[in-house]
Amino acid sequence: MKYYLNPAGRPIYYHELGEKLYGSFFIFTVQGRAGIQSERFEIIIPPVYEAIKPAFGRHFWGKLQKRWRLYSFENLPVGAHSFRRVKSYNLEYAAVSIDGKLWGFTDRLGNMIIPPHYDGGEYLGLDYFAVSVMKKGRRCFGVTDRSGNIIIPVNLESKPTFSETIHYLLKKRKPLREWLSSGR
Repeated sequence: MKYYLNPAGRPIYYHELGEKLYGSFFIFTVQGRAGIQSERFEIIIPPVYEAIKPAFGRHFWGKLQKRWRLYSFENLPVGAHSFRRVKSYNLEYAAVSIDGKLWGFTDRLGNMIIPPHYDGGEYLGLDYFAVSVMKKGRRCFGVTDRSGNIIIPVNLESKPTFSETIHYLLKKRKPLREWLSSGR
């Protein structure tokens, strides 16, 4: 088992590092406050947060006063928004909720890309996001694009995949011959 010695010469084992954040970085807690340290016990972010979640790369979600905010490893806030609930980034975007109920999406700069109008959501790929709303007591799913345009109406029984979204878009488009003859 791999370990380092603390300043007093006592071995400190890897399992004492805390929850793995990513790479060689770990979330640790001191007196109920969370921080980030390296595998060599160097403190990267001091333990000042109520909680920490992974965001992406050298960024993390830090919770202060029951609100989540995106931070860099320099401990600087990214973007102007704070959120009641957040999810880790899926490629370029993260699902976020300002009020804890309705979800939207933010980019890696902290900009709101899709305003929080949905009961849930997930980034699918390219410019497409699966979203859900409650209709007559049941959850319905659809797809919106990065501009907020509804691509697949929100009336599906299950969340569409990226492949299903592309298939839907390809079936919906005009044949090339028709498109060329229409002057477009």
